[in-house]
This record gives sequence, structure tokens and C-alpha cells, in this order.
Amino acid sequence: MNLDSSQYLDRQLVESLVSSFEKKNYKKRFLIKIGARFAFVPTEKVSFFFSENGVTYLVEHGSSQKYIIDKTLNELQEKLLDPNKFYRVNRSTIINLDDVAGIKPYLNGRLVLSLNTRSEFDPIVARERVSDFKDWINQ
Repeated sequence: MNLDSSQYLDRQLVESLVSSFEKKNYKKRFLIKIGARFAFVPTEKVSFFFSENGVTYLVEHGSSQKYIIDKTLNELQEKLLDPNKFYRVNRSTIINLDDVAGIKPYLNGRLVLSLNTRSEFDPIVARERVSDFKDWINQ
């Protein structure tokens, strides 16, 4: 069957619309190791993820416990996390929108975030992501 260009465009439009309305299946929980046993942390209990020296950590909301996970930040961002809930603020940190307590201006046009969960550092939104971050948080 030979499709003319208008049929091709219509088909392309329909496929695009269908894929945008398909329910995405994002990760619901993360398997973590605590000593000799394993446990789950539900995604909604994650405050943020960060990477340090090639290791990715999950930080749990409330307890501030950090656990090593076997995913990279790129994998989390591109395939596993709901982009309406999680945002990559810089090369080493992905935050959960529900854990953001405050936002303040920082050096060189960046922003510093206060989180509800205690952490060793306050996440800083990279300068090139500030505009997109403001749009995302204002959804």
C-alpha cells in the first residue's frame, strides 16, 4: 500500500497523539540493601537522588537515610521517574518536587533549594536549568 504525504502526516499525528496519552509506567519502588537483608523504598518516599564518585544514592524522606541503588541518574531521569514529580537540578542531583521546602537565589544566577529532608548539602539548580526549573515547579 502506498501512502501519500497527507496520509503519512495523518498517521504520524495519530501515532503521536496515542503515544502522548498512553499511561507511562514509572518506577513504583526501589530495592535497597540494609546489611544482609533487602527492603523497598516506595518512590513517593524518596526525597532526592544524588551521585558521588560514580555511586548513585537514594535519600529517604523523613529519615534522611541514604542507600546505594544500582541505577545511574541518567537511567532514573530518562526511563524510571515521573518527570512531573522528579527534576534533575544539576549533573549530580535529582529532587522530588514534594520535598522542596524553599527556593533562594544563589551565586551566578543559580538557585539553592531547601528540602524538608535533612541532608549533607542543599541542592543547587545549575544556571542553565534555572528557567526550565521555574517552569517545571510552577506546573
